[in-house]
Amino acid sequence: MVEKIDPKEVAKVEMLLALKPHNAKPAGELIVRRIKPGEKYKQSGLEKVEAVSYGFATRNLEAKVPENKKRTVESAAKIKAIKPLHQLITEQNEAIVSALEKFGKTMELLAEKINKK
Repeated sequence: MVEKIDPKEVAKVEMLLALKPHNAKPAGELIVRRIKPGEKYKQSGLEKVEAVSYGFATRNLEAKVPENKKRTVESAAKIKAIKPLHQLITEQNEAIVSALEKFGKTMELLAEKINKK
């Protein structure tokens, strides 16, 4: 969504709501800093126009900040596929032992067949 800003209001300091993470130098500050989604900050001038026009921020302070799917993580308790580490190691060890036992039995059978000939 593109917002139109009146050229007379460009120089006015306004509160903006960040929609996406970006770097900006808020009004009254001397250095550029990282702005996080959902953060409200004051901005004026060309920086304000760029932030609003590129969709990094909005002048509507009641707007809903979109959720970034890449940065949201479900809690481990909700994900039932994740097992505790000690349980995974125990299962792997049991699988290795059973595979070695099967291998040992097949080797015994091969040795018996070779000895019979």
